[in-house]
Amino acid sequence: MISVVLTLKLLLILASGVVNLPSKLLESFIGAWILDRTEDELDVNQYGALKGRSTTHALVDMVHHWHKALAVDEGQSVRAVFIDFAEAFDHVDHSILV
Repeated sequence: MISVVLTLKLLLILASGVVNLPSKLLESFIGAWILDRTEDELDVNQYGALKGRSTTHALVDMVHHWHKALAVDEGQSVRAVFIDFAEAFDHVDHSILV
């Protein structure tokens, strides 16, 4: 009896992986297709959700602009506002959103 249960569990695990593989492949193809058609319309300052761009790139770009603005010959000031949206979403009752 135990071997039958283990065999069924193993089959379920394997089946979920097999079903998941086509959906992941389809998601990859559709994502690449959409990105190919919309890449020219994206803002050059878009750093999230793109391959090869990260928050590190955003921070380096931000520091570059700050350094440029604060240069002696520019005489500009820098103002920044940082909002932690993750903290805000942690306090939302998610049961009412569904």
